[in-house]
Amino acid sequence: MANTNFSIFSNQLEASPFHNRLHGLVGGTMGTASSPADPIFWLHHGFIDKLFADWQILNPGAVHPNPTEILKPSPIMTRTNAQVWSTLALGYVYA
Repeated sequence: MANTNFSIFSNQLEASPFHNRLHGLVGGTMGTASSPADPIFWLHHGFIDKLFADWQILNPGAVHPNPTEILKPSPIMTRTNAQVWSTLALGYVYA
């Protein structure tokens, strides 16, 4: 949370034990590309989102290194990184 660089923060968040490893530890559907079919996926990703929102509060001047990149997979996703960067702009906050 103390790292002010988004890319480094993101890499640390993806590493053990936070994001990627939990998918494998839970196993079953959570360990596959179909992980959104598992209800635990949504709890897990809600927590990851909260960690990201907390990091943004601690680093208000941080910006995404690729703001114009369109989220994957296309054509399902049409938003850019910049459009989904702020939970406040998306209309929600964590208490």
